[in-house]
Amino acid sequence: MNPAILAVLVIPLGIVLAYFLIKWKYRKTCEHVLATLQQHGVQGEIIPGFMPPLRLWLHNRKGDGWCRVRLPDGVMKWARYRNTLFSGPSVEFFD
Repeated sequence: MNPAILAVLVIPLGIVLAYFLIKWKYRKTCEHVLATLQQHGVQGEIIPGFMPPLRLWLHNRKGDGWCRVRLPDGVMKWARYRNTLFSGPSVEFFD
């Protein structure tokens, strides 16, 4: 098979797959953050946006998920979801 034809088929498929994987990761992160808020008895809503500011993103590890949360008092915070092998899933909130 011609490499140019193969590239025309594979590259768009890879882009579409990456798009849906990123959407799935964001949705799962938001579900875990909302579950954590409900466990602590706090009402909050998810604000669109999945990339935190650079000062927080520099401490990012592979596999971390981010979302913005608006708390009932109007404060907006960034939430990081991390699932590690030894300590399990955790959610941290940053200003």
